[in-house]
Amino acid sequence: DQEYETGWLTNININQYEQIATADITIRIIAREPGLKGLVNGIPAIAAQPGQMVTLHNVGVDSTGKFLFSIQDGAGFSFRGGIESYEVTNPF
Repeated sequence: DQEYETGWLTNININQYEQIATADITIRIIAREPGLKGLVNGIPAIAAQPGQMVTLHNVGVDSTGKFLFSIQDGAGFSFRGGIESYEVTNPF
């Protein structure tokens, strides 16, 4: 129930051995450069223009138990994991 505007958020652990069925994590990215392309499982799948917001809903691990999210200057973002859905919007 906390939202981080800036800063670092590290070490998100989803302990599957505890049989957690879901994790309510949402990731929001605002594009600052033209042609932001998000990689999902290594494949460019999400595109956004400057000022648009990409929202990844109900983020968790993929079928192999992996979760990775990183942002690279000029290259967009890379995500490996599971999501319920995503959207690209124009925030006000």
